[in-house]
Amino acid sequence: MAFYVGEQFADSWTIVNNANVPVDGLEWSTELNEDPNEDPIAFTVEGEGDGVYQILWDITVPGNHVVQLVATTPVDGVYPRVLIELNADEMPDEDAVVVEAAEGISLQDLRVKVAGRLRDWVQATATAAGDTSSFVDSVNFVESDKFYRGADLIFVGGTLANRNLVRRITSSDYESTSVSFTPDLPSPVAEGDVAHIFNTKGGAGFRIYEYDNAINYAINVARPANDYFVYEVLDDVFDRDVGTVGIPDVFDAVSGVRFLWSDGKWYDVAPAFASNRDGWFLDHARREIIIGEPTNWTMDGRQVLLYGYAQHPELTAPDQRTMMDVGWIVATAAHYLLASRRNAQDYGLIGLLKNESDILYAKMAATVHLPNTVRIR
Repeated sequence: MAFYVGEQFADSWTIVNNANVPVDGLEWSTELNEDPNEDPIAFTVEGEGDGVYQILWDITVPGNHVVQLVATTPVDGVYPRVLIELNADEMPDEDAVVVEAAEGISLQDLRVKVAGRLRDWVQATATAAGDTSSFVDSVNFVESDKFYRGADLIFVGGTLANRNLVRRITSSDYESTSVSFTPDLPSPVAEGDVAHIFNTKGGAGFRIYEYDNAINYAINVARPANDYFVYEVLDDVFDRDVGTVGIPDVFDAVSGVRFLWSDGKWYDVAPAFASNRDGWFLDHARREIIIGEPTNWTMDGRQVLLYGYAQHPELTAPDQRTMMDVGWIVATAAHYLLASRRNAQDYGLIGLLKNESDILYAKMAATVHLPNTVRIR
């Protein structure tokens, strides 16, 4: 666990005698107390009851902090000792930007891959400046007049004000190698601007919103085989009086529960087969984890970590990415689109895509999940 300057540090420990009876009312003296500057740490120790004692202090400097305490009265002839050590860092800059390598594939790239299987897209690059309602490409717009009428055009590179805007092509002209579209753009098309054009088959293709719907259909229909491993340390410590912990929204299934002990290690909680038994039990209706006795006593005041699985979300923005199997999405989305039309000339490709989709789904469904995994919904 990380500790930062400006935070309050808290830790606790439990004292029991040889008969395993909690010992309350102990006073503590200091044997060692140094912050990184070798100055004493201003801490407090309080008894919480049931043999539990808690130490608190505000972290004011980065570096290694050490406190060693000894009880002023013995327990069964022995003076209990406690050693607490932590290393604190400066609080990270909230304005710092962490740049990570992009993973998975974006909605924009998935559109291109699905449309590529159906031969229903063109990438255009402006070879000359246009205006707010026309695009010139002397390389690609050399088809017959009206060839691109009814197609969707989306700007993917170049003029920033036009990026990701979708326009409907109203006409295309062979002589001027240009297309016109509606409605007008915020800024004129500049030379070098890049656009993707979909529905290039004169009504036999598919529009951008249809590609997006098909891609999200593929993501959703894969459930529950499309999940991925997640874990999260919960913000609130466990409260024995409450007896439950809420499950973060991202989780679709829970595989296990852990709690952080005073030695800095995470310990697993055993699953329970009923809500009134020792261990963790999933309450589906309330979307909570119930912690039964006596484990709930051990976990009281401790940080909790949940781990399990989440479902890949739908893609709604062009740069939103998914880690799902690309082959599955492309084959399933393309099959979904063609099957919705059921044109006789597409039957061969429809069957091929269906077979490909089935094979890839079987591979995803064969993924082995952790033992004790329980679906929330």
